[in-house]
Amino acid sequence: MAHLADRWLRARPGYREELSRWTGREHSSDGVPASAAGPWDALESVPIRDFAELTAQPRPSAEFEPYPTILVLATAGDRQRDWVRAGQALQRGAADGDLEGPGDDADQSTG
Repeated sequence: MAHLADRWLRARPGYREELSRWTGREHSSDGVPASAAGPWDALESVPIRDFAELTAQPRPSAEFEPYPTILVLATAGDRQRDWVRAGQALQRGAADGDLEGPGDDADQSTG
């Protein structure tokens, strides 16, 4: 499903233009610089928003885990307070994940 959604997003009119407006600018106070983009998933197991897609900057590839856990974050609205709450939730989830450590699964029950 994630790959289907990624293909749908990339096929939308204006996607590449929007991406170019806010990515790849190294000396800007707004957007994502190409230097912040990580390696490309060599296994292509998870669609990744490629912030360096439109730059000529070469990128290494890396083998990601074959069965990754994916966090989906959505909001009911598209207002500034929705964005802030989503950011807070993402920050909380990242902090909780850091505390548990890689490979730990707090929800996994051991019978």
